Amino acid sequence: MSDKPEDSIRLFPIILGGLLIILGAYYMLFMRDEGLHTLKPKSLQTEPATAGVSCNTTMDSVIMNEDVMEGVIKSAQKVSVEIGYYNCKEPVAGDVVLVKTSGRPDPIIRFVRVLPKDSFKLERKQDRFHLKVNGSVVSNADGKPYAFDENKSRLLQLYERSLKGKMEDGIYFIFSNRTDGGYDSTRFGPVEKSKLIGKVILSH
Repeated sequence: MSDKPEDSIRLFPIILGGLLIILGAYYMLFMRDEGLHTLKPKSLQTEPATAGVSCNTTMDSVIMNEDVMEGVIKSAQKVSVEIGYYNCKEPVAGDVVLVKTSGRPDPIIRFVRVLPKDSFKLERKQDRFHLKVNGSVVSNADGKPYAFDENKSRLLQLYERSLKGKMEDGIYFIFSNRTDGGYDSTRFGPVEKSKLIGKVILSH
């Protein structure tokens, strides 16, 4: 190796260039990644998988604009609804719920009658079909069994065959208080839990 000063001067740019390359590589490999992590939204860093689901509820009121729940709720009657009740709770058979359906712009109020994992079947009696859930005939709030004609029972029979008589997770059959059916699961089949807006609070 030469000891001449001019040789050292010529080598200096080469050494400096090498150091800059090493520093640049270090930044790309380590510092740049670290910076990206600090800019990542908190929801991606610390929030659990259930983020966005709130168990908080709010009370609201709606006016019943149908007569299909007569005997429980009168037409034009105002009722209280606990919005968000089912975000963290499971529906129970007999619950009165505010439900969003695709066929109507406004939510409807109905009974939850068939739950996930329930066994169900349509049993013919003369010209009517009774709904049996877990071996028992389902009745309305007045204790009268639901009795659907051939047309009203057709969709339910279709689901009975396709589901092999057992409800899947996350879906429910809902019905009005009319024993012959109405705008309910006899018309549109099961509803998903995400469609349950809230629980109707009945005053006794």
